[in-house]
Amino acid sequence: MVTRNRVFWVLGVLVFVFQVSLAQENTRVPLGAKVYIQPMDGLESYVVAALTKKKVPVVVVTDRESAQFEITGTVNRQAAEKATQAENVTETVGSIFGARRKYRGPELQAAITVKEIKSGVIAFSHASYKAANDADRRVAEDFANNLKKNMPKK
Repeated sequence: MVTRNRVFWVLGVLVFVFQVSLAQENTRVPLGAKVYIQPMDGLESYVVAALTKKKVPVVVVTDRESAQFEITGTVNRQAAEKATQAENVTETVGSIFGARRKYRGPELQAAITVKEIKSGVIAFSHASYKAANDADRRVAEDFANNLKKNMPKK
């Protein structure tokens, strides 16, 4: 069943993708760019850690005035829920293959954008969905990996 939140989230991602396609093709985050990270419901600390861990060649600054680019995003969290009886039956049947689960893990959907502050042009945008206990870390690392791949080579 498609939930209303998921439909709005998909529409939001499509808007980001459309904006990126309209942006200038040569706008990329350059090596050594100064980036400011806006608060994103707690995800910003994971983004900083992921940029460091994945060795993305940017400089994170705490002052927006000194930054060239700004990282913003929307986050949709869904807490872990106890599985329904029907799901438990399904999972029990699946346990023959070693796939038994009693609880659904937390889910995190995020759309993260890197925007050039001066011109307002979106240089990079990425959407991610993870369902795991460490979903914040996984989403942030997914963003960092994709940003690094999108940056110009040395």
